[in-house]
Amino acid sequence: MSSNRMNFCMGRFKYLIKNVKTSVIEHFGSRKKIIDEQLIIIWSHKSFAYYVFNTVYNLLMFLSLTPQNDLRYSEVIFRERPQRARIDIDSGTNYFYTKIMKGLKELTDDHISVCDMSREDYFSRHIIIDHFYNSMDEAKEHIVIPLINMIGDPNHYIDLNVYHDIQNFRLTGSTKSGPTDPIKKIISIHTTFEQTLIGKYILQ
Repeated sequence: MSSNRMNFCMGRFKYLIKNVKTSVIEHFGSRKKIIDEQLIIIWSHKSFAYYVFNTVYNLLMFLSLTPQNDLRYSEVIFRERPQRARIDIDSGTNYFYTKIMKGLKELTDDHISVCDMSREDYFSRHIIIDHFYNSMDEAKEHIVIPLINMIGDPNHYIDLNVYHDIQNFRLTGSTKSGPTDPIKKIISIHTTFEQTLIGKYILQ
C-alpha cells in the first residue's frame, strides 16, 4: 500500500468490533465517540480491512491515490448515526425506477442523488435523499416505508436490507467484486460525491 495514501487515513483495522487490540470501536472508544467526532469508516472488499478518516477531503484524497482495480469500498453506517435516507433498487426495471422517482418527489423537496450499478442483464440503482435524519430508523420511517406504501412493491425490488444496526453501503466510484463488476456511478445532475455518502461528516 502506498505510504502517501495512508497519510490521509487515521488507521487500518482488521476488525470493527471483535478484537480489542485491532478493532475500530475499541481504538476510538465507542460508537458514540465515533459518531460525535463524525469519523468516516470504510470497509475494503479487497483487503478485508476497515479504514478510518476524519474528513471527507481525506477520504477523497485516499481514494484518488487508489488504483481503479482496488476501488472496492463500502461506507460503514451505524444505526444511531445522523444519516441520509436511501433506496436500494435490486433488480426491477426502468419503469419501476420511474415510479420510485415520482413517489419520492411527492414525499420530499430535498435533492435526490442517483447512482447506477446496472449490468446489461440486471437493473441496480442507489437513490440517496439529501436530508439528514437523526437515525437509520427515522430515515426509513420518513422515506422508505411511506414510499413503499405509496407505490407498492409486490416483487420486493426495494432492498430493505440496507437498514441494519451496522450496514455497509458501496461508495461511489467503487465496484463490489472487482474489475468485471459495474462501477457505482453518479447519473443525477448537480450531485457531488459528498451527497452520495450516507453519514453526516466533516467535509474538510
